[in-house]
Amino acid sequence: MKCKTYLLSGFYNRSKRLTIHLLVALLFFSCGTENSSNKPEILTAVFGKLQPFIHTDTLSNVSYFKVNQGKGELKLNDVKWQCSVNFKEVEGNEKAMDAEIRIFPNENINSELEKGIELSFDKWSKENYVFIPASVYNGNRFKVVQMNWPTVVVDEADRYHDISPRIAHYVPHLNIDEGPSKLTRKLNDASTPAIGFYSPELQKSFLILIKPTRNFNIEIRENNDRSRASIILSANGQPDVFNNKQSDAFSINFRMFEFNAKAPIDLLTSYFQVRKSMLDPNEFVPAVPFSKMFEIQEALHNSERWNDKMQCYIQSGNHETGKWYSGVQLGWIGGLMEQQILLTAGNKLSQERSILTMENILNNMQGESGLMYGMYKDGKLYSDDYRNPYKEPFIGLTRKNGDALYFLLQELMLLKKNGTYKNSLTAFEPKAQKLADGLVKLWEQYGQFGQYVEPETGTLVVYGSTSGASSISALALASEYFNQNKYLKTAEAAAEFYYNRDLKNGYTTGGPGEAMQCPDSESAFALLEGFMALYDLTGNKKYLMMAEHAAAYFATYTTSYDFPFPENSPMGIINAKATGSVWANAQNKHGAPVICNYSGDALLKLYRATNNPLYLELLKDITYNSMQYVSTEEKLLAPHFKPGYVCERVNISNWEGENNVGGNLYDTSPWVEVALMQITVQVPSIYIDTEEPSLTVFDNLEANIEKVDKEGVSIRVKNPTEYNAICTVLMDSDKNKAMGWNNYADFEKVELEANEEKVVTFKIKI
Repeated sequence: MKCKTYLLSGFYNRSKRLTIHLLVALLFFSCGTENSSNKPEILTAVFGKLQPFIHTDTLSNVSYFKVNQGKGELKLNDVKWQCSVNFKEVEGNEKAMDAEIRIFPNENINSELEKGIELSFDKWSKENYVFIPASVYNGNRFKVVQMNWPTVVVDEADRYHDISPRIAHYVPHLNIDEGPSKLTRKLNDASTPAIGFYSPELQKSFLILIKPTRNFNIEIRENNDRSRASIILSANGQPDVFNNKQSDAFSINFRMFEFNAKAPIDLLTSYFQVRKSMLDPNEFVPAVPFSKMFEIQEALHNSERWNDKMQCYIQSGNHETGKWYSGVQLGWIGGLMEQQILLTAGNKLSQERSILTMENILNNMQGESGLMYGMYKDGKLYSDDYRNPYKEPFIGLTRKNGDALYFLLQELMLLKKNGTYKNSLTAFEPKAQKLADGLVKLWEQYGQFGQYVEPETGTLVVYGSTSGASSISALALASEYFNQNKYLKTAEAAAEFYYNRDLKNGYTTGGPGEAMQCPDSESAFALLEGFMALYDLTGNKKYLMMAEHAAAYFATYTTSYDFPFPENSPMGIINAKATGSVWANAQNKHGAPVICNYSGDALLKLYRATNNPLYLELLKDITYNSMQYVSTEEKLLAPHFKPGYVCERVNISNWEGENNVGGNLYDTSPWVEVALMQITVQVPSIYIDTEEPSLTVFDNLEANIEKVDKEGVSIRVKNPTEYNAICTVLMDSDKNKAMGWNNYADFEKVELEANEEKVVTFKIKI
């Protein structure tokens, strides 16, 4: 295939009465076999064209350039500007093409003119799905509500009946109604520098991956009747977080993809396959091994998260002391979830306190319907309506109920297996079954779990969203624990419903309790957890397909590259690697160290079922790098931090101001502390797939396979940290056997002193 570069050789001028941006360069390009079209085939397939430009809002003339092959030049205010465009085929992928565009003056002028490219598309439609990772899903074309944080559906007109998703007004969005429609983001407002769309009419999707050399503006504009749209990538050459030098020149490198697609989820699964292809390889810098992290967090949990008055663990940091939400928060951020970790690997004190916590939560937070309230402090219940916590009737987030049941059942499995606390097990089981029955009744009455429910009556208050996704895994596990098929039947019905209504259409919503019904990663991972639970229990391949789609969608919220944090920021000082940080939702514009609130081991289960190494890579990005964000005695990340403190902020965006890029470590976030403990207990330090054979390190260690034979596998493992470590190893010789739950006891354990290296041999279990 021959590639051509087309440059300018002439122009014409047209006067405008209205003041508009000056376009001083407009190029059309062709790459492919000889034809009359001046556009690359990838753009032609989606009725698009590419137009480089310079613009200023101080002039009222628009200059368009005729396109001819050769060197192009334009004179603006006595300064000559040049533009070059190069296309290059991507080896092994005929549906991809690299592009490099440069716009530059012949002399240094210290200009602040905006320069960039516009990709315009005909055959556009309001039905097109627009996507920017972690920032924009379906163009965020949802019903907008005027409300500042915390955002909750409070309008009585939106309650007690089914609704489409609601988002806050300050979430950038395309117009769902008639009239002007545009949204603007910065490159660092996305987890990956990318933008794309899916066209139902064309049955195609289009994706751009951008090399992050400048903090480019990303703008999407639609005309009034939505028949045409433009994607604009631009910069003015001023210093920014990616490049601290001012430049008159504009340079951008990106890769375009065109895929056949039948639904928005097809765009996201294609994105998952290629998301890192324009990025430099990410680094892994050892910080703290899993075992040491558990030790640090368990000590912190018992010193600062235990409330003697309430006789239970609480989920609040120092800045929340005295607030109505500073007691127990069920599910979501840790309540009734951390007990699974502490009962698995905790000391005697942690286990005793976990039993007391379970007892207090189950005795005080369960409504007559079996469903549970979301907040409890000092003997009082509170509503999950963050804007009206004292307003009765109190409502509870359905996501919290699913979380609570899922982890409670895992805790009961531990108690039953260990034979300890038999009286507690006897008391807790009816409570768990009552909660499971409450969820089944909710589903049978409403055909969905909704977002908020009255725990006393079981009445659904706020419909819509994917908040109830966590109930899928909970009810699937309940079917096994209680040996009752009605729970599995409901879980399967819910899986079909949420997949077809939400995930297939490229978004899930309503997982967090203070982000209204914004697209989010938390409900995404809850779906993944649920689909994998159903696959493990039924063996039905359709749940495996759903799980792969959920993982691809979840991955869009995960940072794919090592963002260059400002050197003097808290993240810059510790040389933090942003890859693997997880963005909660499109409203809260930052990554977090972990998944809220899962270890991520469902990705390992998904790998075992598919042999797709991308799932191991994604899990490693998250688990390995999560350890670097925690303060230790040797390395306090902020003056007010103590060992174990970890903030939910991984700010690559400037949403809280330029001075907070890589910063704003305002306090520790107890939910992150819990998720870190989940990682250290549920994810092995080293995973060995003896069938391949292959080895993956999730912990802050180094390891490689030395020898494999019929007897076993020998690995060389090194602890490069300054802490002694207990390395956990999962030897996997039968991927057809489901992992199930509570696997920590099955992991091999290897003790390593600080900086120790040794060879260890494991027998292959048949």
